[in-house]
Amino acid sequence: GNNAVLWGPGVAAIDGTDAAAVSQAEIDARLRVFEDFAKKQADHPDLAGARVAETPPMLGIRQTRFIEGEYTLTEADVLEGRRFDDVVAISSCPVISYYGYRRYLEHEGFDIPYRCLVPKQLENLLVSGRCISSEQQPYESFRAMAPVMAIGEGAGTAAALCCREGVTPRQLDVALLQDTLKAQGAELRRAH
Repeated sequence: GNNAVLWGPGVAAIDGTDAAAVSQAEIDARLRVFEDFAKKQADHPDLAGARVAETPPMLGIRQTRFIEGEYTLTEADVLEGRRFDDVVAISSCPVISYYGYRRYLEHEGFDIPYRCLVPKQLENLLVSGRCISSEQQPYESFRAMAPVMAIGEGAGTAAALCCREGVTPRQLDVALLQDTLKAQGAELRRAH
């Protein structure tokens, strides 16, 4: 090959809603790429001819705001493997924190309730993916692709059912939603 190496440092604890903070974090991250890579080259002679090919055009910011939903997923919900009657998705990903710890779940997973997708003060809206109603720490356990896809399937199916039934997301029969998800092949556990 061309002796190119891709290298990207993580940046923790920035306010993704503050443009100045994001700009500074991008500057710091680019500088760190070259500093860290120079250290790697010093430690590994086989990297002597390698170079940094490029840096990303912008930081990948994972977390900014969450909607306030009918229910807010808590860290205890995740760590205790809570089950909910209105489950629309499940996750078993660990709680990973950029603040210094990783906690693996000691159970088969936790439920993500439909109420986390339904905003408290807005009608005719469902939230999906990483911005569902959640405390900060549990977010790390459902932001991965598999749980986000399952949450998306729950939200999309709920939206279709709301249109078909002529109801708002808050009025939707959750049992109908769950039955439809199961018929589509979704794996759901009921709390009972």
